[in-house]
Amino acid sequence: TFATDEDILVRPGQFCMIGVGGYPLRRPIAVCKADGERIMVCYRVKGGGTRALAREYKMGEKLSVLLPLGNGFFVRDAEKKVAVVGGGVGIFPLIAAIREYSKTRQVYAYMGFRNRASVCMEYEMARGEKLVVATDDGSVGYHGTSVQAFMQDVDTVKPDVVLACGPTPMLHALKAAMKGRKIPVYVSLEERMDFVRRTYADQPKIEVTNYEGMTVDFCRSIGVKFMLRGLRNPSDFEFEKAIAQTNRRLCPDIETVFLLTSSGYSFISSSIVREILTYNGDVSKVAPAAVSEYWQKKKHEKTAK
Repeated sequence: TFATDEDILVRPGQFCMIGVGGYPLRRPIAVCKADGERIMVCYRVKGGGTRALAREYKMGEKLSVLLPLGNGFFVRDAEKKVAVVGGGVGIFPLIAAIREYSKTRQVYAYMGFRNRASVCMEYEMARGEKLVVATDDGSVGYHGTSVQAFMQDVDTVKPDVVLACGPTPMLHALKAAMKGRKIPVYVSLEERMDFVRRTYADQPKIEVTNYEGMTVDFCRSIGVKFMLRGLRNPSDFEFEKAIAQTNRRLCPDIETVFLLTSSGYSFISSSIVREILTYNGDVSKVAPAAVSEYWQKKKHEKTAK
């Protein structure tokens, strides 16, 4: 837990980047709780950076932190039943979601761990209507994954929305399991990829794809020599600079090129777009036509029902 110089509003699911002395790359750490100027973070000690953060920084010392970062979660007023599905270090940002949404909604949590020894923070996860702990080896709770545990309950719980965070294979498994169900899941690569494809449909040189693993490894595999990254503000630069320097160390023959956002668009973020959508606003001025048309269609479908 650390204190900032002023109150900071952190949305459930957002994270921070903490600088650690002797390490050029800041560590991304999930925010579990934000109460005014007091921020609680949780992380797994893995590698020298997080080990140094856990052992060398004592009470009263100053930290260099960038926050809040990421989009966070948005739950609409009409969505009264919220299911959260997590695994690995993905459980930590979901704890913030459980804390926030259990105040006004019914929250059902399905959290996956390797074994009994890795289970943590059950008291925080149990704030909602139901908590199911799943372990890979069956040493405690449900024997299996959090996705499997959730799918056994989904028809009984009938959630209005699903929030998920965890390893990529877990998210893909959840997406596949929920296919065909009319329940929004805030984990979707394919839907967003389709937005990009439609936006650049008249640009034959642009190909839209996804990948797993490190970006530099993917670039190397397809023969890419340059990565383009957009910058909206100084916080973006600090965040992207550290990533670019690390990528150069990992793969010196791949260059990162920064592009400044046009002034007319620099204020736009996915968080702002989602906020507008939360209140059924018009996003045509702040999002590509493909996104605006998609949500207009969704709105008409709900009206028709």
